[in-house]
Amino acid sequence: MDKNKTRWIGIVCAGLFAIAGCGAADPGRTPGGGSGGGGGDGGTVTGCALGCDRGFLCQGSTCVLDSTGRWVVRITSGTVSMRNASGSYWDADFSAPEPKVCLTINGSRVCTRTIQDTYSPVWNTDFQATTAIALQAGVNIEYIDVDAAIDDPICSGMLSVKSSDFASGTWGFTCQGGLGQVSAQLIAQ
Repeated sequence: MDKNKTRWIGIVCAGLFAIAGCGAADPGRTPGGGSGGGGGDGGTVTGCALGCDRGFLCQGSTCVLDSTGRWVVRITSGTVSMRNASGSYWDADFSAPEPKVCLTINGSRVCTRTIQDTYSPVWNTDFQATTAIALQAGVNIEYIDVDAAIDDPICSGMLSVKSSDFASGTWGFTCQGGLGQVSAQLIAQ
């Protein structure tokens, strides 16, 4: 990789959508998918006796991530800075970039569609369902400005999905230097 063109990414969890794994992300729920408050009244079921949300398993009295559970990554939206890392406009005609996101999971590379001339792309693209363990092993991310001759990288890198990301239902990344960011949802199947 050309180190002058590649920008590495960091995680940003945006509160776009919540899937509470054990109720911890939603204080109005008891752990394990039940609703209502816990308490010592003897009549309230606690732990995961009422079941866990999709993508999670009951282990003892706690809901935990099912590593074999299948999840869809939905790339929702992003932003791109007005100028690239060198301070130039993305395109020679001074127009906005044509961004797309490519994810490589388990050796399979799939991309969103390219959005024309925008600094605020919206994709709402679902990627094929894959296991939690595959997402935790790492996703190769490429955020690209598509051009006629040579595509310009906005940023790229390897990023894993953490247990807390599955619990919140959100995932995403921010490019170094403020070049852009991408938001995503994690949806249990």
